Amino acid sequence: MKNKITMKRKLMFVALLMFALAIGAAAQSVTLGLGDTVVTPDGRKGYIGEIKYEDTATVRFSERPGDSKNYMLKDLKLFEPPKPPGTTPIETFRVGDVVINPKDPNKQLRIDSISGDSAVVRYGAGNYNVYKAKLEELISLKTWERMQDDDNGQKLLRADFADEAEPYMRTVKILANAYNPQFYDHGDSFTGSAADQEAWRKDLEALAAVCRKYPNLTNENSSAQQSIENFPTDVCKLAEQRVSVIEKTNNKLGNLSADQEVRSWSMKLDEAAKDSEGLIEDELQMLLYERAAWEQTYLKNLKKKYTERGAQMPPEVFKPLDEFAAGIKAKIESDAEQRVWEKPNFTDAALEALAKRRFAVDFPDIQVLKTGMTFTTWKEMDKTSLIGSDSNGKYYKITPGAYRYKLGLALIKMPNRPMCQIRGFQLTQHKAGAGYGTAKASVAEAGIFVKCP
Repeated sequence: MKNKITMKRKLMFVALLMFALAIGAAAQSVTLGLGDTVVTPDGRKGYIGEIKYEDTATVRFSERPGDSKNYMLKDLKLFEPPKPPGTTPIETFRVGDVVINPKDPNKQLRIDSISGDSAVVRYGAGNYNVYKAKLEELISLKTWERMQDDDNGQKLLRADFADEAEPYMRTVKILANAYNPQFYDHGDSFTGSAADQEAWRKDLEALAAVCRKYPNLTNENSSAQQSIENFPTDVCKLAEQRVSVIEKTNNKLGNLSADQEVRSWSMKLDEAAKDSEGLIEDELQMLLYERAAWEQTYLKNLKKKYTERGAQMPPEVFKPLDEFAAGIKAKIESDAEQRVWEKPNFTDAALEALAKRRFAVDFPDIQVLKTGMTFTTWKEMDKTSLIGSDSNGKYYKITPGAYRYKLGLALIKMPNRPMCQIRGFQLTQHKAGAGYGTAKASVAEAGIFVKCP
């Protein structure tokens, strides 16, 4: 008798455990499909553009080519934005009520139990045909039927409005994300020029006049939360708020330009850090060692992109570069401690003096400490000039020995730099009659930092 009771208890325990697991599994399981808006593990929002191998999805973040990434389906979450104006508020439910989850409207559910803001709902007679749902996700069967009947005539009203609003919807879609971030971002489809802004203003003024003809318009009960055309009341609010929405768009465009500028300089710094020879361009040296002067130079163009749109450039727009620049600077100076000046094997006093004068012109405050030539003989170069083309191809004129050059190196010290640096220079002579003309010097716009002697 004791064994029978024990076995019965075990069976009850197993059944309860399976029941609990089934509730948990049902609560967690969300079937994702093509076109679903999802949130990725790194917090980005996009939509499923392709499903591969049944368990892998390609998530697109915009319509730009390449702006997508593959994820495991199990790592994606269905995006659930805030409910738009006009959505049915949370209703009061009791155990036994028949309800609908709009995400799966083909199943009628019955509430088994309620705890806090959640309910266990049943969708079949089986022991495991239950799952846990938030009360805010549910609506009563009567409410659902009323929504489907659309007894207020909203479907026809929305259809008529959509026809009249159609000429202005491109502008609405462009500005929708600035109006409310829950809507799609079409930021790659316009430039924000003065002509763009004037066209936006005219479209939204005309749209506001259309909206005044539909004072009782309501939003659809739609799950396509990212498409503003499904929310006509928001379309009309955007038209009403056109001045502030255009202003937000202008600020957004300016910030986009700033982000692109910061990324560009970050890439330049990264490339410099990886340069096998250690060459650092002058503009990067200025960024690292004369930051105030560098910002004054490069902020002008960026500020213009804000002001031409009537937007205000935020302070410290280049601050995201600080940490990266500090790391690059530390690496440059560490590498420089391992490098020393090695005098080239050859000299040419006249040409080296010409190079020194060129340095003084290009860098007035520079100190040229040492110079040398990397080879003694002139290197002759031919010149190739395009003279014409036809269906058979292009035709070139080749001038043998059009110019010749010599190369050299200089050890210099620049103000506001903690180290010396090696810079290259070139002397060039162009052909003149039977010989060559006067040599002209040019100096490199990049240097390799080394220890000073």
